[in-house]
Amino acid sequence: MTSLLQKINDLDFRIDNINTSGGGDTTALQAQVDTNTTDISGIQTSKQNTLIAGDNITITGDTISSSAGGSSETTIDSTTDLSCNSLTTVGDINIGGIIKAPNQIRFRAHRGESIYNANARVRLPYNLIYENVGGGYNNTTSTYTVPVAGAYYFYATMYSNFSDNFVCDICVNNNNNIIERVEKGSNFNLALTKFAGQGTQYCNVGDEVYVYNLVGKVGLYHQSGGNLNNLQVCCFGGFLIG
Repeated sequence: MTSLLQKINDLDFRIDNINTSGGGDTTALQAQVDTNTTDISGIQTSKQNTLIAGDNITITGDTISSSAGGSSETTIDSTTDLSCNSLTTVGDINIGGIIKAPNQIRFRAHRGESIYNANARVRLPYNLIYENVGGGYNNTTSTYTVPVAGAYYFYATMYSNFSDNFVCDICVNNNNNIIERVEKGSNFNLALTKFAGQGTQYCNVGDEVYVYNLVGKVGLYHQSGGNLNNLQVCCFGGFLIG
């Protein structure tokens, strides 16, 4: 097989023949041939003459194939220490130890600084944020905006005031989409009593979750004095299950 450099040398020889026979001005053409010859000589000098197959690479004729991207661990067992940003599996995972997820999406807010007595048709204002991993909770609007899609567990607590009845809902996106309802009828003439509601819900990114007092009166209370984060009496929170 004739190399490119050999062809250029042959062309150079023909130009020389033209010059010696008086066949026109070939100065520019000769200069370009000289430049190309120098460039290609450098390429041929630095090139690898032989391509050698290595691990997971085969060469058959003009075809180079790779069977894998190097060595990797394919089995995780009880002796394996695993640290990663994400893990994707097919099938079930059986784990005999403890799974730690300190950055798991979650939030918790409670009532601080003042007692709040809510009438009907208002969102309950849990105004003091205790934790807000993922940044979803807004204590100005008292609304949690879901940052990551998945199944969530939500909970909320509130107080009834003696004979006052109420219907209080944990809602997602609108007042008619109810995750859980907490209700006290007027026939229960109780003293100051704490109520709680909780439920699970699959949420998409951008879904809004809040606590809504539909009917009657309900109270959010707090313990005065000391560190308010250590005195969480009425709370609204949740976390990503998976």
